[in-house]
Formats: sequence, structure tokens, C-alpha cells
Amino acid sequence: MQFPDLSPAFADYELLQITGSYWQPAVSSDGAIAVALRWHSTVPITERYKVAVILKDSYGREVSDVNSLLVDERGRPTEEWLPGTDTENYYVLPIPLGTPPLPHTLHVALYAENEMGGRAVPLDLLSEAGAPSGKHFRLGPVGIHASRLPQRNPYSTRAQLGLNPVGKQAAEGLVLDAALVDAVSAQPGNPLLVTLL
Repeated sequence: MQFPDLSPAFADYELLQITGSYWQPAVSSDGAIAVALRWHSTVPITERYKVAVILKDSYGREVSDVNSLLVDERGRPTEEWLPGTDTENYYVLPIPLGTPPLPHTLHVALYAENEMGGRAVPLDLLSEAGAPSGKHFRLGPVGIHASRLPQRNPYSTRAQLGLNPVGKQAAEGLVLDAALVDAVSAQPGNPLLVTLL
């Protein structure tokens, strides 16, 4: 197996830093994006941390994400790392079935595994001056192109969509099997996501 060459990158979360990255610049809408990140620990760490790799559309909406425990090459979580540890982690981010073939953007967030009280809040990303500068590190753009085999569903993303069965003939030779609208109401000017199968 050949691992990709990582390009220099820098994201500072104070305890941990991203120092290198790789991702596929283009992928079909029935595939997945391979991502690699190099992590560096700067101080002793007392908690386990997880990484979220997130795909966003041009409106900033999350299209897909994958969450993974941050471990070194020996499988040790962050609370067992020594300062100065460098390790690479690899992620596979499935593209949901029906994702439009448009430009998207990859982002990364880091958060404590055992955070109390509901949804985990990502750590602050720090600027060069050490000030909080957001929660998500922008890796870069990903081009998504239409699948040549629309019936493929290798990552079982169809079931995750929660489509409602329709089963109506829309035109001769064309049947609307299922559909999903992401909201029951919308304000003028706000986007509405409709998924049709």
C-alpha cells in the first residue's frame, strides 16, 4: 500500500497542531474522499481528542462528516502522547448519494472525546498571534463530479438519507421512487434542499 505525500499545512489548536495534509481534489458523487493529516503535540495532553473531517457546500452547510479518535501509529490516544509526538491519521469521507456535482470545501475540527453536556464543541483554532480564529480549519476545495454509475451505492449512503417513498410516474420511462425536503417551511431567500431519487 502506498501512502500519499503530505503537503505542508499549519493549524494551531494550542495542544495539537496540524503540520501536513493530503486530500483528493476531485471525486465522483458515489465515492469517498481520502484525507490524511499529520498531527504534532506541543505539550502534555490529559484528554482524548477526536477529529471531525467535514465536507461543506458553497452555502457552508455540512454535506458529510466523519469523526475519528486521534491516535498515533501504535494506536495510543492523545493522553498517552509525549510532547513532540508526530503522527499521521487517515480518514475516508463518503459522499452522500445525490450530492450535486459542484465545488465543495473540506474542513477539520478537533474536540475532546468526553466533553460533558450534549454536542461536542470544537476547540478554538488559533491565529499566529494566539487569538481564537474560529472552530474549523479549512483544508481546501474538492470538486465533485457526477457518477457514471448512478445505481452504485458502495458506502450505503442511500439509507442514511431518510428518503420518503413516492413511487409515482413523473413522465414516460421516469419514476420518482423517493424524495426528501430538508425543511417543512422556509423564509424567502433561504435555500431549500430537495433530494429526489
